Amino acid sequence: DYWGTPLASPRSNLSWRPATSAVLRVVVSAVRSLVPRDQPANESALRAHVAVAVHALACVVHAFACVMVLLLLLVLVQRVPLHRSLHLLTYREVTVEPAVLVSACIFALHPVHSESVCYAAASADLFASAFALLAALILAWACESDPTHTEARTRQTHATRSAPTVQRVCAVTLSAVCTLVAMLCK
Repeated sequence: DYWGTPLASPRSNLSWRPATSAVLRVVVSAVRSLVPRDQPANESALRAHVAVAVHALACVVHAFACVMVLLLLLVLVQRVPLHRSLHLLTYREVTVEPAVLVSACIFALHPVHSESVCYAAASADLFASAFALLAALILAWACESDPTHTEARTRQTHATRSAPTVQRVCAVTLSAVCTLVAMLCK
């Protein structure tokens, strides 16, 4: 499970999150590899370094999700083409409406999202939101590039079918988010 306990064990909480577990295992392995082999491993120092690395990763994933929210709002609310939204810093004529900027800031600072950055146990929520937002942005791009929406429907289907294999949390919400994005793209 999420904490490393076998799923068949009675002590398991049955929280199967393969992507989050794999990422956290890579972080722990990377931190352990930084400790020289000839020095004895100080477990408390090692745990502190792992905690810092997990927190740094959570900050990066949250920042990525915030950028995805801003891009989605630019595309769906302000109707800026996605290719121009991606180059927001280089296009001087793209101005962000105050409502879009305030909405993105509310997403970034709201306790539901910012609390997940503080706790390693909530990293699954961060990955789920980043994945769902990326899927919605890909769907918006497909709707923008394909007026008949056939490719968009295909991408929506693939995104919603692959969601449970990556994160169980976004399996429920991703379908609703993608449907909303498809409706707003029309």
